[in-house]
Amino acid sequence: MIRRVAPAALLFAAFVLTPVLQPRVDAQLPSAPDDRFAGLQWRFVRIKYHFTTEGTHVAQDFYGGPWYIDAPAAEQNLTRRVKTATAIQVEDPIVMTLDDPRLFQNPWIYFVEPGNLKMLDSDLPILREFLLRGGSAYFDDVHGPPEWYPLPREMKPVIPDGQSV
Repeated sequence: MIRRVAPAALLFAAFVLTPVLQPRVDAQLPSAPDDRFAGLQWRFVRIKYHFTTEGTHVAQDFYGGPWYIDAPAAEQNLTRRVKTATAIQVEDPIVMTLDDPRLFQNPWIYFVEPGNLKMLDSDLPILREFLLRGGSAYFDDVHGPPEWYPLPREMKPVIPDGQSV
C-alpha cells in the first residue's frame, strides 16, 4: 500500500510545488519604475502598400496582400512587449496606406515582405517627407537576395542620394 501511495504523493507534491518554485510572471519587468519614457506614445503602424502582382492573375503564395503577412500576430506580440518592458504609452495597432493623413502622427511604420513592394509615384514624396521629418520605416521578412534586390530599386526614388542600411 505504501509503495502505491509514495509515487502518487510525490507526483501530487510535484504538481503542487512546481508553480510555487517558478519565477513570477513579471520577472522580466524592471524592478524599479522607469520614467525615462513617461509621456511618450508609440503605435504599431502596418503599411498597406501596392505590390508587384496586384491586379494580375499571377498566382500568389499568400492570402490577400503581402503587406498583411503575419497579421495580427506581429502587431500583438510587439505591442505587448513594448507595453510590458517600457513606460511608453502604447496605442492600439492600425493599418494605413502611405496617403493616410494620420501617417505623420506616428514616428514608426512597418512594411512586411518588401520584396513585393511597388511604390506609386504618389507614394514617393509622402514617404520621403515622412523620413526627412525623422520618421522610421521598418522593413521586415526579407528572405535572401531575390527578395532584397527589388527593395533598393523601389526606395531609390524616395531618397535618391540615400543608401540602404
